[in-house]
Order: sequence, then structure tokens, then C-alpha cells
Amino acid sequence: MRTLAFGNWLLITFLISNVAASDPTVLRLNGPVSGSGAGHHFGRSVAATETFSVAGNPEDSELENEAGAVHVFRVRDGRRLRTLRPSDPETGANFGAAVAISGNYVLIGAPKDDAGMGSAYVFDVRNGRELMKIPSSAAEVNSFFGQTVDLEGTLAVIGAPSDDHAVVNGGAVTTVRIDPKAKTFTTLFHGAVGETIGGDGFGVSVSLSDETLLVGAPGRTSQTGAVYFLNALTGDQLDKSIASDGVAGDRFGWAVDIQGDRALVGAPLAVVSPFTSGAAYVFLTENGNEEHKLVADNGYTDDRFGESVTLHCRTAFVGAPGANHGFIDNGSVYVFQNDAFLGELEASDPSDGDEYGSALACTGKSLLVGAPGSMDLPGQAAGSAYLRPMLSLPLSGIVSRVYAQKGDTVPGIADATFRSFPKLQLRNTVGPIVLANLAGPGAPRGQNVGLFAEWGNAWILRMRTGDTLGPLKVNRISDPVDLYSSSELLFKIQGTGTGINGGNNEAVVCDDGTTLSILFQEGDELNTGGFTGQKLAAMGPPLGNNEVGRSSLFSTLKSGSTTVNAAGNSCAVGFDPTPFSILGSIIEGTLTPLMDVNFGQVYSRLGGNDDDMHVVTALTGDAVTPADNAAVWEKPYSASPATLTARKGDAEAGGLLRAFLGEAFNYSYELYRCSLSGVPASQNEAIFTGSSFNLICQEGISNPGLPSGVVVSRFLRYFAADNDDALMLVKLRGPGVNASNDLALLHCASLSDWRILIREGDTAPDTGGARVGRILQVDCEAEYGGYTVLVSLTGCSPSTNQALYGGKVYIPGAFAIENRSRPRLRLRKGTYQTVFGKTVALQSIKLPVVLESTGAGNRGLGSTLFYHWIITQLTMSDRSVLVARLE
Repeated sequence: MRTLAFGNWLLITFLISNVAASDPTVLRLNGPVSGSGAGHHFGRSVAATETFSVAGNPEDSELENEAGAVHVFRVRDGRRLRTLRPSDPETGANFGAAVAISGNYVLIGAPKDDAGMGSAYVFDVRNGRELMKIPSSAAEVNSFFGQTVDLEGTLAVIGAPSDDHAVVNGGAVTTVRIDPKAKTFTTLFHGAVGETIGGDGFGVSVSLSDETLLVGAPGRTSQTGAVYFLNALTGDQLDKSIASDGVAGDRFGWAVDIQGDRALVGAPLAVVSPFTSGAAYVFLTENGNEEHKLVADNGYTDDRFGESVTLHCRTAFVGAPGANHGFIDNGSVYVFQNDAFLGELEASDPSDGDEYGSALACTGKSLLVGAPGSMDLPGQAAGSAYLRPMLSLPLSGIVSRVYAQKGDTVPGIADATFRSFPKLQLRNTVGPIVLANLAGPGAPRGQNVGLFAEWGNAWILRMRTGDTLGPLKVNRISDPVDLYSSSELLFKIQGTGTGINGGNNEAVVCDDGTTLSILFQEGDELNTGGFTGQKLAAMGPPLGNNEVGRSSLFSTLKSGSTTVNAAGNSCAVGFDPTPFSILGSIIEGTLTPLMDVNFGQVYSRLGGNDDDMHVVTALTGDAVTPADNAAVWEKPYSASPATLTARKGDAEAGGLLRAFLGEAFNYSYELYRCSLSGVPASQNEAIFTGSSFNLICQEGISNPGLPSGVVVSRFLRYFAADNDDALMLVKLRGPGVNASNDLALLHCASLSDWRILIREGDTAPDTGGARVGRILQVDCEAEYGGYTVLVSLTGCSPSTNQALYGGKVYIPGAFAIENRSRPRLRLRKGTYQTVFGKTVALQSIKLPVVLESTGAGNRGLGSTLFYHWIITQLTMSDRSVLVARLE
């Protein structure tokens, strides 16, 4: 968490719940002094994790006059643990003007240290040891280096809002990588954006989320203000945002915070007619677009609403330290969920001049608010911080809709409740498909499974066991899948009935929202689309297409009017569900376009994109040898012949193709996982792409996105994402790789531009310094390249040790996009409030991903997300189990 301060303007963070479902004890924190504490400003800066809270007193004079100090407290009970002071105190240094904490380390700014050059320090918060001092990057005095700071894991940013680096008094930021063990740091970037001019105040506010840096420049354009999104590692500009209604004097960008997929920006002098009371704005981090404007309905001139801001998921806290509520300038904190006002927080013991809300820090479990103007107590520095140690945030801002809950009444069935949810998917209409087990008198055995879907915002039962469709009384429902660019969904059923036996008891059903129709039934005789009287036998699941409303199906065949033997008993069928027609097929035993070569066994794992099926088959015939007896084919949804994509034995970059192990597809792009021959065993698997079979990744071969000497040792999951991007969950080996950091999610853009999105052992973004324990699940949708990652966390409480992240592999924009594909925090275990104000703990997050033994994703079996919406199963401390869609 970060805290920022500049002159008499402060930025801090503080947390609350749905205004007061439960109002836990609020602790007042103070900093002891041996002499008079008058004139101090304890609480000017604050920061917190779930374990530690810290508050700065930059005017502390215990060692030197206004040398400064920072006090460390325990979150759970507010107990003061220790005081941090620099090893080289200096008069007027203002150590503690800004503080940030991540994990066990605290970053402290001293903007007037070193004879006005400014500096920053890193301490181990557990024992109070000073680990390093970071001197000013500026070449001149009074750059205010250290006036603002933030820390994310080992990545630190230090603002110098009067730095002359780009232009006199334009401002700059410095990012460094700290090494706490070696007690050293490495400078990554020092500078500003290209358009910076004098007086911009670039660096007045800073905030880090993962490797994305948000910088405020409230002096920009006659103090209208602007904020900039940067790559924290390189300083490259990602985007620029301004207030949609900004005018001169607003000071937009005075305070900033970024977390997950949202950024919050304060404009404390914005006019909210007729008063200059201030405003705050919420932006999307993926593209810098303005999402909401936040204002105080009871605002008044000089409230300075927006002087401090902080975010936790979709809950925004905005400080208004100049607000008058029964006292003059006693201050207030306003709480919003998205754009909805939830409530207002005030000090429990207000008085004139407190300026409560000057600084804010939120961890998700606690809220810390600075009130640096409060009166001094005997033996204490003037100023206070208020800690709310137990907090519960509204879940409703994160969860856009709860569709079903264990124990709730089932829609459309009297006296039945939901028991469990074995299958969840999200449709391209962002409504879910849910296969649920039911309980209760209205759901006896044989009628206790239901398929539910959302149609036109109506959440309805589509079929349940015991229903009759055609000749089948349904006793099993399975494999539901949505069709892209279409309103239909498909699924399989099994049933009993007159004339029904083991040879005709399965069917593929189409649901258009109004009518259920059997498309294929086991035992049907086919005479179109290349078939000549064969009958369907065992059918695989129906497959969605990632671009059009067509589908494909694997099936074994048996004799009908045409005799079928072992050399012709498998097929791939492409079809249009509405109106139903068979469009094309590949049938074992028929001729390929290759001379003297027949299709052999059709592999059961096929897929489709655009107007084609992609099918792997064995090959037979006089021209076939064991070295080339398998191939991948592209078959149009028509009578047009299949075309060869690749054949076993082909010489490709990396080696000779030995076997086809799995395939993944998006709307126009394919990934093929293959084993290789003619290479060492450590390099004998690779991922290829497209009809030209370009090599994009190979086991054991150096990868530009990985550290030197580290290579992929195994492909675990892989997805064809948006455009020609690929997403791969891989196991690593090489220098520094061990069991705690050997899994990583990689993104390959445009076939060659690699980067690590998230890796086990790394700092987990926006968690206060927790680390990624295990990557538990990954899913990616094929239409827009949205993806989600479920991870366990280490270095945090068991009550918060799981998090769900989301992102997109490609987001168009005016500036560089490399950081935009990185995962953003969407949801974390912790304490929340239900819509009715009940406080519960989120105990587990389940991402119900369809897993295939080949590791392939996007093969048409459905997804847990679409664009940025995610369907999840959430288990709460009150034993409730929710099917919830995250916004």
C-alpha cells in the first residue's frame, strides 16, 4: 500500500465496509515523543498490510529538528511495535513524508534530506533494521525526491515533483529494484513523459500495481491536471488520462491509486457546482478510459474531496480533509462501490482542524486513516491515525450477479433446492450455463439433475433428468456448450424408453431458447455430407466453434445400409444446428487428397474455427509408412475436400514431426502441440501454429521471455488467444528454478514477442507483498483473448491465501501495450458483506475449468469467461456456495 504527500497536501489510504453492517472498534494510533509534540503531523502519511500498519511523522525532532520518524503498529490490535529513524538523521529531512509497505519491507521518503537533495530508505518492518538508503536521482536541490513513494514486492517508485530532469521544475519519477538480502538497489528508470513541461508536477502522486506505474501531474495545462500510465521497468508511456470535464485549477492527479483493473484519481479543487469541493474519477487500467466520476453530495468549498484516494477491488475511498461536519476542517472519508455512494466515515473523536482523511491505506482487512491536524496528547506527537482492524467490503461491487446458491429454491421446480454445481460455463452473451445437482422432495432420484441457462436476462431451467424428449426419457445430461455468434447451446443426453437400448440411448440436443431438438441420436443412419448409409455409434461431446454458429462432432460408426468394418468406423462431422444440416465430414477409410493415401482412424479430439474443422487422423494406403502415418487436416464445413496442414515425418523447425499431441483454436488461429524426433529427449516437444506450422516454442530451447539459462521443460496448458497470440502454462528448469517457482504463465504475442505474465514465487500483484504459491487454474477465451488465473498465496494469512486474476492478451491503444496483458487482481479470499449486509468470509474460489489430458484449451468445450466476465463458484464461511459472475 502507498501513501503520498506534497506540501500541505497529503495522500493516504483507509478501508471500510458497507457502511456499517458491523462497526468494529476503531483504534486511535499516536506516536510517542520525549518532548513537546506540538507542530508535528503524525499521520501525514500512512501505509498498511494485513499484518503491519505504519504512520509517518515527518516533523519528529527526537534526533534532529524535523528529521522525521515512522511508527510501526500491529494491525490486529493497534499495538505500537517500534519506531523507525534513519541512521543519518538530518535537520529538516522530513523522513516519513511518504511511506509505502509491501510484505516485510517499508519504503520511506525523506524529500529534504541530504541538504535538500532528498532520499528514500528501505527498512525491514519486522525488526526495524535499515537496509539501504536510495539517494536522489536528481541533479539539483529541492527536487523533493522522496515526496511520494510506492512499493510492490521489490519494485519501488520514488517521486520528485520538482525534478529538472526533463525540464526545469517539471518533475520526474525513479523506479528501482531493491535487493533486501544484499541491501542494494538497481535503478531501472529515471525520467518523465515526453510532453512534460515546467510546473506539471509530474510525480506529485505515484502508485504501483504489478509493473504498471500511475503518475499524477496535477499542474499540467494550467493545473487542469493529467495522469500517466507507465511501464515501471522501462518508463515507457502506456497511456494518458484526463478528466472528461476537467478545467484549469482542478489539480486532477493530486492523488492516485491503482489496483487490479481500476485506477482512482483525485482532483481536490474541482468545481462541483456551485462549490470548489473536489472530485475523484475512476478509470480502466486497460485503456485509460474514464469509468465513473465520484463527488460528495454534501460537499462544500475547500472540502478538498480527492486530496487522498485509495482502492480495494471496486471499493473506492476518497478523503476530504477540509470537510466541516460539526467542526471546522475535521475531515471525512467517503466510500463508493463502483459509482454508488455507500457511506461516510468520520473520526470517533472529531475536533477542529483534524483533517481526518488526509491520508488513506487499505488492505482489504483493515483501514487506516491519517488525521495529521489533530491535537497532541501528553507525550504524543500532534496528529493521529485511525485504524479499523477488522473490515468487510461489499461483495456486490465485485460480483455482478449471483445466479444460484446451494440450498436456494430451484427456479421452475417446486420443493427443490440446489445441491451442487458440477459444470459451469459462461456464454458469449455473458450469461452462464449451469449443470446442477438438485435436492428436496421436488427432485427425487431420477429427476435430480438440471441444466440451467440465461436467455434474455431470464435465468431458467432448460432440461432436467426425468424429462422426455423425443423417444428418450432423460436419465443423464452432459457436455453443454455454447455456440459463438449464435443463440443456441448444445448438450448430450442419455435416456430410456420404448425401443431404446444401449445402441441408441444417446443423443445430441440443440436448445435455441425456445425449443429443444434432437440433432443426432445414436443409431441414426447418415446419408448426406459424405456419408453413405453408416450409422452413428458412440458420440463424443458436441464442440462449439470459436467464430461461427456451427459445430463439429466425433463419432464412431456402425453398419447401416452400408456395411462398416474396423477400417472405417470413425468420423468427424461438421454441421449447422439451425436449420440442421450436415455440412461436411472426414470418414475413416475414405480417400484423402493425397495419392494412394486413405484416412485412417479419426482421432476423437477435433475442433473448429471460422469455416473449418481441424482433424487429426491416422493414414493408411500403399504410399504410407510408419514414419508418415498420421496427419492434421483442415476440412471446410462444405463438400470441399480437406487440405493437409502437417504430416508425421515432416521436417519442421526444431525437428521431425513424430506425433500430434493436442490442438487449440481461436477464431482464425491454431496451435498444435507435437512431439519431435531427431532431437535430444529434453527438446522433443514443441508448439507450432497456423497452416504453415511455424514453430513458436520448444522444450529445452532458450526463450527470450525467460531468464538466461531457463527453459521450458514441459507444456501443461496452452491456448490460442486473440489474433495470433498464444498463452501457455509451462514447467521450467534451469538456474534458480526450484519447486517453489517452476510454473509460469507465458504470453507470446505475434508469434515471437514473449513475456512472463505470472510465475510461482513472484510477488502477487496488489496483495501487499504476498507471493504466488501455486498456479491452480488457468483459462482463456478465444474471441477477445480474455484470460483468468487462480493462484494460492504465501506470506499472508490463511484467510486471504487465494486470489483470482484476470487480463487480456491484447488491448489496442495509442501507446505501448506490453504491460496491459499482465493479470489484474479480480477477487481475493477475505471478509466481505452480502447484499443484505451480512458479514461472511470468502473461504475458497473455484474456477471450473474444462481440463483436457492434452493440455489444450479453446477446443470448443466451453470456457469460464468471456471478455472480462468470469463465472466462478464461491464458498463462504456460512457454508453458502454461490455461482457468481464477476464483473
